[in-house]
Amino acid sequence: MFDEVPLLIETEIGVREARVRFKELIEDVELRNRVVHLTRRGKRVGAIVSSDVAEGIAAIEGPGGPIIPGDLPTAIKLVEGLLSDNSANAPVIDPDQVDSRALVGACLYFVDLMLPGPTLFGGELPMADPIDGEDVKLVADLLVRKLYKRLGIRDIASKEFPLIAGALWAAQTQESAVEYRLRIPIGISPEESYIWIMALYELCDLINVIHGDGTAQEQMYRIEETEESFPDELGDAGLEPEPRQ
Repeated sequence: MFDEVPLLIETEIGVREARVRFKELIEDVELRNRVVHLTRRGKRVGAIVSSDVAEGIAAIEGPGGPIIPGDLPTAIKLVEGLLSDNSANAPVIDPDQVDSRALVGACLYFVDLMLPGPTLFGGELPMADPIDGEDVKLVADLLVRKLYKRLGIRDIASKEFPLIAGALWAAQTQESAVEYRLRIPIGISPEESYIWIMALYELCDLINVIHGDGTAQEQMYRIEETEESFPDELGDAGLEPEPRQ
C-alpha cells in the first residue's frame, strides 16, 4: 500500500559543497529515507539517493527513458520509407531488431533540431487568412492534430499520445522535447516508438511540402553526420545525453 511507504525527506545542497561533504552525504542517505538534491546557481541538477530509493523508483518507472541521440539511421530509414510510400503503410518496427529507447531518442533528437529550426520558420508557419489577411500556424499544433486523426494511433495511444503531444509542444516552445520526455517517469513502449516515427514522418512531410521533396531527408542526413549537440541548458538540468549504444 502507498501509505506504508516512508515519506522521502528532501533537502538541497550546492554542488561545490557536496564535493566537500560527499562521504557524509552518502552515509546520510544510506541511513535515512532521504533525497539530497544537488544545485547549481539555485537550479537542481542532480540528486544523491540510497540504493533502496533508486531501486524503488526504477520499479515504478519501468525500463527507462530514451537514448540520446539514439538510433538515427533506423529512424531515417523508417521515415524515408513512409515518405516514398506517401504513408500508405504503417512502419514495420521489429522489436527484436530495433531498440525502442534508441528509436524514440532519435526521433526526439530530430524533432528538437528540426521543428523550431529555420526550415519551419521557428515553428511558426505564416498562413494566408481570408479575414485578417495573415495568420500563423504552430507546427506542434499541426502535428498533434495530424497524429490524432490517424485511427491506428487513437486506438493504441491512450497512455502514449499525451507524452508525444507534450514533447512536441516542448520543442515548439524551445524548452526541448528531449528534456521534457526525460522528466516523465514512464518507460518507452513499442507503441510510443511507432507514434514517434509517425510524428517525425509528419514533420518531414510538412518540410517537403513547403520546400520541395527531399529537403527533410537531406536535413536528417546532415544532422546524422554532424550529430549536433543540444544547448548547454540540457547539461545544466542534469540531463546529459547518453552515448549511442
